[in-house]
Amino acid sequence: MLLGKGGFGVHSFGRVIRTAIMKENPSVSVALASDYDTVVRGGISNCHLIVSDEPCNPVVEGKPDVIIHYTASWAAVRTRDEVCYLSIPGEVTRHISENVRGYVLLGMLVARGYLPLSKEAVLAAIEEDCKAIPIQSKNRNAFEKGFCL
Repeated sequence: MLLGKGGFGVHSFGRVIRTAIMKENPSVSVALASDYDTVVRGGISNCHLIVSDEPCNPVVEGKPDVIIHYTASWAAVRTRDEVCYLSIPGEVTRHISENVRGYVLLGMLVARGYLPLSKEAVLAAIEEDCKAIPIQSKNRNAFEKGFCL
């Protein structure tokens, strides 16, 4: 489950992660279920990804195995066994616009193994999700920056 404030790209990241999972392992089924708060921008947004070996519906049942809660500069990853906090260093935050900082965090999550995906699969998913070349380039560069941190 991805949690974040509305406007920080929760649903975009859900789509990118879903696409990357499907690229890495075409035999699994991935369902995406999005929840929106009553506030359009600024409220809480949730994105549930259900990954299964069997065909699955985007019906959320029980507690998630992994929760990623993020803002524009940090992420908390909660699994059943641990909690980890990742923060974008201040010098990086100053040089990267707020609207792509989530991709920096995504790179950090993949590089540290909290999202068991290859760098190549995520980059391909970013390219597929975002058709506008200038924005796609910014998102890819931010992900690469986070992957190297």
